[in-house]
Amino acid sequence: MTRFLLPSLGFGVFCFLISFNLASSSMAPYAPAQDGAVHEESEMDKDMLEVKAQVRLLRRSLRDPAKNEASLASLQILETRVLAAKGRIPRNTADLPEAERAAYVLAFRADMVTFLSTALAVEAAVLAGDQDAAQEHFKSFREQEDPAHEKFTDED
Repeated sequence: MTRFLLPSLGFGVFCFLISFNLASSSMAPYAPAQDGAVHEESEMDKDMLEVKAQVRLLRRSLRDPAKNEASLASLQILETRVLAAKGRIPRNTADLPEAERAAYVLAFRADMVTFLSTALAVEAAVLAGDQDAAQEHFKSFREQEDPAHEKFTDED
């Protein structure tokens, strides 16, 4: 009986530690300090900086069919980061009245889904070898950027 109990106990402790780590991970909502202190870079910030870097790379690589592999690699990273960011809470959500927060987060998530869908359309065009369609989708992708930043960031 103890032969089965000890490994099960070890597995249970392992599961507890994993769940604790997941619960305390970066998916937790952003909580700004009340004292106005400068905040560390959040996971959302890291995601968006990586998205920005990949968009910059795509702007160059999508023009050249010989760079399709580089474009696909950039799209993979970008899509992964957008998918992660989609589940996060925008930093300035806490600044809104409580009654507006849920709708704000839903609007953010909807915009991220649109952004991700457009990235997938760019990828599908690259995979099909249709550079013109990839460029057209990428243009749409870029047009979504500024309005989204105006709505969901606290930058001036």
